[in-house]
Amino acid sequence: MLYTIKNKEKVYSYPLFKEFNRSVIKQSIDTIEDTTEIKNISVEIIERKQRKATKLRFSYRVDDQMKFEGF
Repeated sequence: MLYTIKNKEKVYSYPLFKEFNRSVIKQSIDTIEDTTEIKNISVEIIERKQRKATKLRFSYRVDDQMKFEGF
């Protein structure tokens, strides 16, 4: 959950982007790259408002050579 509401106010779980990047994005990227054919995932901040990241761009490559070997 990105935020909770306390006293009608949003309280963010990750107030700083670097915390969100470390705790959510990088761990998710590692999982995706380990379990799917999607590789070389990178994240770039493409827009900021008052020094805060507001838009991200994700780039990736699909590995066509990955073969399913069954369970």
